[in-house]
Amino acid sequence: MKLLLVNDMGHPVACFEDLERYDARRPGDVFALLDLLETLLATAKGNQGGDKVPQITRES
Repeated sequence: MKLLLVNDMGHPVACFEDLERYDARRPGDVFALLDLLETLLATAKGNQGGDKVPQITRES
């Protein structure tokens, strides 16, 4: 799965590739999902210019 994060002006601020789907039946996925959300927020806050789209690959 690929996720593109854009700011309120429609400019891309982050692109995450090769994400695994979340499965609530697997408790370990909860922590992986929270970690991913923290990464998304940190990346969005750190790249306010919108000119560079960082590529982050996450493996489970």
